[in-house]
Amino acid sequence: CSGGSPQICSQILIQSVVGIVEVVTKGLQFTAREELVSVGHHYVRPLRTGRLELGTRLQRRWLPITYTVDRGVQSVIYEGLGDASDWNESIVALYGNVVREQGGLDSSFVHPDRDGPLADIDRVYTRLGRCQIAVSEGIADSDGVSIGAKLIAGGERDAHGNVQLSGSGALGDQLSSLIRTALTPTGGTRLRVRADTFGYLQRCWPDASQVDVIEAREVGRFAAGLAGEGHADGSVAIVRTGSGVGDEPYASAYKRIELEAVVGKTRRMPDAYINGSSDVSSAFIDYCSPLVGELPRFASL
Repeated sequence: CSGGSPQICSQILIQSVVGIVEVVTKGLQFTAREELVSVGHHYVRPLRTGRLELGTRLQRRWLPITYTVDRGVQSVIYEGLGDASDWNESIVALYGNVVREQGGLDSSFVHPDRDGPLADIDRVYTRLGRCQIAVSEGIADSDGVSIGAKLIAGGERDAHGNVQLSGSGALGDQLSSLIRTALTPTGGTRLRVRADTFGYLQRCWPDASQVDVIEAREVGRFAAGLAGEGHADGSVAIVRTGSGVGDEPYASAYKRIELEAVVGKTRRMPDAYINGSSDVSSAFIDYCSPLVGELPRFASL
């Protein structure tokens, strides 16, 4: 529900299944056909602190059954045996929900090698009884050395000498082991730590950023134009020409750059985007907001 407008949707499902069973030795033919009709009507209206949901649903199931008996010679079965019967089921449902949005996400940003990430994790876990950590696979220490390279001994490396992290949960497993070992008290209960490494999950978000969608297509269009002009190699860079902060609209342009400018290189998060050891700065919010677009507002029932 966007734009403050109610959303109404209806759905109708009609399903028919026919099955025939024959038992030749008994001379019995059994026929059953199931028909399922489901009709729903749903109404959703956004509120200041959530949304209102109303709906109706009607479901009817009909199962007509017919059977006949073919008597054999000198059969003692009654010659008129055979019949038809119906089985009906009707369900009517009404529902109403008021969904209240819940704010106040308690989060912390942990910077490697700054005031000790393990100390930050221990502080959050001690206060809340839980700690959820989002980790970039490219995290590095203060000297620029990849954490993955330090933790994953003998890991596969790419053509540029970087430890291969994609397609593997090795970094998450090693970090889990590090946290579990460091924060489990001596003689105490073993800390429960679990790591999930996202592969395609982050690529399957149903509501993609419109800026991202447009720029992705424009990058492809620009690259096709470069190829048409005879360029055999290179990369396409997106240059921000409008900040998207305040009254200035977001805008971008595209340019060709040499491969040597990007191959084997990583742009790290600038210090200006980090506020202390456990937060991001307003400069980071200004940078990413136009790119991300409007985020979904989560709610609790």
